[in-house]
Amino acid sequence: MPKPSSKFNDKLRDIHKALLAAHRESAGYSSSITGDEREAINRHLLSTILPTNHRCGSGTIIDAYGHDSGQVDGIIELPYSLSFPLATAGPGAGNRLYLAETVGIAFEYKSDLSAQAKDAIAKVKKIKTLERYALDPYEITTPSYRVQTFIVAFAGGRSNRDALEKKFLNPRDPGAADGVLLVEKEMFIGRTVGGKHYYAKGAEQSVFAFLACLSSTLQSLADEKSSFDDYVEAVKEPKKLQPSVKQPAAKKTAVKRAKPKQR
Repeated sequence: MPKPSSKFNDKLRDIHKALLAAHRESAGYSSSITGDEREAINRHLLSTILPTNHRCGSGTIIDAYGHDSGQVDGIIELPYSLSFPLATAGPGAGNRLYLAETVGIAFEYKSDLSAQAKDAIAKVKKIKTLERYALDPYEITTPSYRVQTFIVAFAGGRSNRDALEKKFLNPRDPGAADGVLLVEKEMFIGRTVGGKHYYAKGAEQSVFAFLACLSSTLQSLADEKSSFDDYVEAVKEPKKLQPSVKQPAAKKTAVKRAKPKQR
């Protein structure tokens, strides 16, 4: 039976401790502090572990058909893609505007999933309305048609696998999440685009299953080529100045000239 080095387990345990520490230090503070908590995942976990060709950030995702995700806590871009920086008030903030075709995985972060379950489900459903490409008539959708979306909850959530899967990962619901990581309860359950399922309990096990599921999902999407043809068609040309409506000409009043007096 495979037995990883203790250094590997130690590293996974350290990652788990760091996530818990970021959550506990920000508990009870303002939203700007909890925003830093989310940045700890994007910058100090995902950005440092994933290959450098997968840029991590946050922002808004749009598609070519009028859908808009609203603010998304975490986003992993596919390689060789396009995204656009957004002006933000905070120094060093990394909010960007993303195109759905270029997004590998989206994340919704929650401090307490028990108290924020409805918000998490609603956000995932909104992200899942995005269409990554156009479907031909009668074409059946595939998992990659929607943006892969994971929930990361620092606290709360039910540790019962069946209950968790039924509530957040119902395979019959196209708006369901693709994975849920419960940090404090040391549990992960998820699935990849290729149909592989992950389930793990324990600090080290749940963290690694989460990262492995992300990696497998990104590998499944690696061969997809981003096409921006629909965006080119969707971009509207600047409105041309319309000719002003001509007002009906005022009726000319005939001026009768007085007849010259006969002498």
